[in-house]
Amino acid sequence: MRRLIAVSGYGVADSRHRNLHVAIARVAIRSLMRDKASTEELIRASATTWTIVRPALLTGGPRTGDYRTGTDLHLTITYADVSDFMLAGLTRDDFACRAAAIAS
Repeated sequence: MRRLIAVSGYGVADSRHRNLHVAIARVAIRSLMRDKASTEELIRASATTWTIVRPALLTGGPRTGDYRTGTDLHLTITYADVSDFMLAGLTRDDFACRAAAIAS
């Protein structure tokens, strides 16, 4: 495998900011957040070119193609837009070996 794009969660690893969304997630789904952190560690240690996608609060809705990426986002995003970003990442290198928060 040459390229890996994986979904993690906002609030994992270096995106663990002090805000209400992260605090609730860390309490409500504590074991899942630990699993995601462990998975990110394994991915980072691999020799694969990887991108970790950390969506903010996911919502339903159509793909809009209108989203932002960065390291400190606190908004919502649709599943379809997360999928769009991940598929685009297969042919782009701007997030190679980086984790990206994503929100609309």
